[in-house]
Amino acid sequence: MDADLLVHEAWPAWERRALGGWVLRYAGGVTKRANSVLATGPADDPDAAIAAAEAFYAERGAPCVFSVGAAAPPGLDRALDARGYALVDPTVVMAGAIRGEPSTRVRIEPRPWRGWLETWWRVDGGRAGGLEAAERILTGVPALYAAVEEGGVPVAVGRGVPQGDTLGIFCVATVPAARRRGLARAVLRALAAESGAPGAYLAVTERNAAARALYESEGLEPKGRYYYRAGPAPDAELLARATAVGDTPVEAAMNGETPGPRGDAETPPGPRGDAETPPGPRGDAETPRELRRDVETPPRPRGDGKTPRGDDGVRVVGA
Repeated sequence: MDADLLVHEAWPAWERRALGGWVLRYAGGVTKRANSVLATGPADDPDAAIAAAEAFYAERGAPCVFSVGAAAPPGLDRALDARGYALVDPTVVMAGAIRGEPSTRVRIEPRPWRGWLETWWRVDGGRAGGLEAAERILTGVPALYAAVEEGGVPVAVGRGVPQGDTLGIFCVATVPAARRRGLARAVLRALAAESGAPGAYLAVTERNAAARALYESEGLEPKGRYYYRAGPAPDAELLARATAVGDTPVEAAMNGETPGPRGDAETPPGPRGDAETPPGPRGDAETPRELRRDVETPPRPRGDGKTPRGDDGVRVVGA
């Protein structure tokens, strides 16, 4: 299982830039998954490649972050450590087959509705002004959205992304007042049953012992690990240079050149704080061929035939 690639596909940044065997990902600064470098191959000149990545993120007013997993090139972690990058969020990838029926009713839809988004963001997000950008990430690929509701309000939620013979599970969150009642378990089982996939995977931070215990009890086992190396916020000199030259620093840094001034000073890029108007998708031409899979058209989620799906796409499964 290529966990790096699966997570990359299931949590898509809307801006992706190929840099040799690396992909530079940006999505308004919301989540490290969508705002980090995925380095899955060696670079001819690692120092130049890191400098190019730093320029890319500085141009967007963001720190440079690397996702370091099993496919990361040898020596990358050591190089980042030497540059002062902090090791953050060690994460375990767990996989297996989830069986069993949900113990309570679970609502499932093909798109996140407002209540689902608000519950997930309140538990797992919390960044002011980031919900619109987060929604854009979530809806970048087809997925299933599940929730246990009480009084019409979601109290436990989860997202499932069908990816061939596996289901990527993300956004599992339960409001504090509804915990220890088996609701997250019901969400997991409902997503697995609805997708029809024989297996599932998810990523959970090492420090979240309670969640790991739940997932293990549902048949998931550790299969891999990754972590992030996070650089400091871009310094004033790098930010000024990147802002002045637009996209040029990425190519210039790779060639060891000093970027020249940019012509279109009327529309200089700056920090993308207005998540309501994020940059448009760049198309998949910027992602290297070896990192592409047919995530645009995954198998349609199937039901079990017992509860017909209505015209609005809503299903209710479980007791």
